[in-house]
Amino acid sequence: MVEMEEVAPKVFKIVEPKYKNNVYYIDDTKKIQIDASVDLDKPVDVLVLTHCHVDHILKAAAIKRKNPNCTIAASEEAAVHIKNMDEVTLVKEAGEDVERFRVDLVLDNGAKLFTGEYKLAVLKVPGHTSGDIALYDPAKQILFSGDCWLGGDSTGRWDLPTGNLRELKKSVDILKALKVKVLCTGHSY
Repeated sequence: MVEMEEVAPKVFKIVEPKYKNNVYYIDDTKKIQIDASVDLDKPVDVLVLTHCHVDHILKAAAIKRKNPNCTIAASEEAAVHIKNMDEVTLVKEAGEDVERFRVDLVLDNGAKLFTGEYKLAVLKVPGHTSGDIALYDPAKQILFSGDCWLGGDSTGRWDLPTGNLRELKKSVDILKALKVKVLCTGHSY
């Protein structure tokens, strides 16, 4: 049984044990899972991938198989790397056997996802990878920052394929400028 911690109304955090990354599940009118390192065995209408690294895409195919009408969403850059399962995904380096899947919906900067209670705006935040995205609801002041910003002065790595320190600093500055009451990060280091 996976332990779920409610971090905001209808928003649950799950910590994946191997990679120690956080997955979020929004249990609202529309069921949204953010990142796919665990298969929660729950209904998922939209699976949002904050970026294409293996620890965030590992169980996407399994989630889609259990939820055939689920829309897998990611940035255009992430979708390309996922389609090719290239070096940016870090699948080979991790030694993981990731089942192939496709991204159904490309999320551009400014796109909106509605769950019922939450109205999440997509923010492109390159730097950790070229295709990182974050999700932000300004009314609820909740931010899903992926691996871009981990809180305080902590950021994701920039030394992996398509990482870029200058872009990461710009992206973190954008996220830090937002009014945030609940910060939902990709890892809790």
